[in-house]
Amino acid sequence: MQKHQLADHDLVGMATIDTKASEVALVDFCRQRNLLFKMFTATDLSNVNVPNPTKITLKKVGVPSVAEASAILAASQLAPISLLLVPKQIVRLPDLTGSITIAVAQAVHQSGELKLIPQAYPSSGLRK
Repeated sequence: MQKHQLADHDLVGMATIDTKASEVALVDFCRQRNLLFKMFTATDLSNVNVPNPTKITLKKVGVPSVAEASAILAASQLAPISLLLVPKQIVRLPDLTGSITIAVAQAVHQSGELKLIPQAYPSSGLRK
């Protein structure tokens, strides 16, 4: 997030595909930080136009995008204008196995801005 000049206090929630709704780490992360947790169906996500769809995500989860699509969709539900600020990126943390894909979208209000960070497959997030 620092790489893209986004601060932790900008975070307003997370978004992902509904099949990830019961992931304890996501639910706990949102609950501990009092963040919105938005979930979208595969049908909802597949209807979102994204710049970087992938066959791998399509094969694994049945949609061409989770991170970018859920970020854009979540932002569009919060404000009339949504912009993808950071295209999907795969993040690997030291000393942990696996990875997470994230993307950042921005919801723009007349009175200000909300930045949304969806952590895509396996989860997604929103930013204020």
